[in-house]
Amino acid sequence: MKKLLSLILALIICLALLPAAKLKTTSADSTSLTSDQVRTILNAYVNEVNDGSVRYWNKGLSGSSLIATAVPGKYKDCTTTTGGGTSNTAPAALSWSASTECAGFAVYMMYVIYGSVPNPSSTTGTYPDDFVYQGWTKKYNVSSDFEFLPGDLIRYDTSSTTAHSIVVWYVDGNTVHVIDCNWTSSGTYGKNVIRWDRTYTLSGLRDTVNQSSNYMWRGPVTSSEVPPTSNITFSITAPTEGEVLPL
Repeated sequence: MKKLLSLILALIICLALLPAAKLKTTSADSTSLTSDQVRTILNAYVNEVNDGSVRYWNKGLSGSSLIATAVPGKYKDCTTTTGGGTSNTAPAALSWSASTECAGFAVYMMYVIYGSVPNPSSTTGTYPDDFVYQGWTKKYNVSSDFEFLPGDLIRYDTSSTTAHSIVVWYVDGNTVHVIDCNWTSSGTYGKNVIRWDRTYTLSGLRDTVNQSSNYMWRGPVTSSEVPPTSNITFSITAPTEGEVLPL
């Protein structure tokens, strides 16, 4: 025991005699959103726009005017309470100008959430499964235990000639709640009408994604419900003259 104490004392003395050094920490914060953060953004959108009236995605804005409305307090500017009317294209400045109606609305929602859109050129390009572009992942197939996250954009065929786009709002057990527009050409959910809480079963939506020519985009989001811990790195820097390293 005495020998151990002697060794510890000798080590302390040696450290005290060494040149002092400072320990500096730096952090590398994740740029991805958590699914909770995405849902908070979507909640803000729904709370602002869903005032109980039927709202249409056909305000007629495009380009920078449409981008300018993708901020809290202006979301409703992209909608109107009258008529189906003109298809609203996605902003040309976002390089997805081929998107209209349901797809244009889905692209707008991606901009509301992330400030960017997933595909730089078109809505229908063919890519390898799990193709990644600037943090966005395109998937043509998902597993039987795949978990959808808020902000997932899903594009699927509704017939041999038409397709539909939806955005996942949140998942509650086996039920996936989505936001979409322009489900049908007429009726309650007709031309450009926004729906706030359409639901799918979890297994049914997985099967839908896996069908031929269907796909989904996942934005730069983590699966964690808790913001990721910053990666902490340490470095030793030379001391200035006269500094003493506390023990």
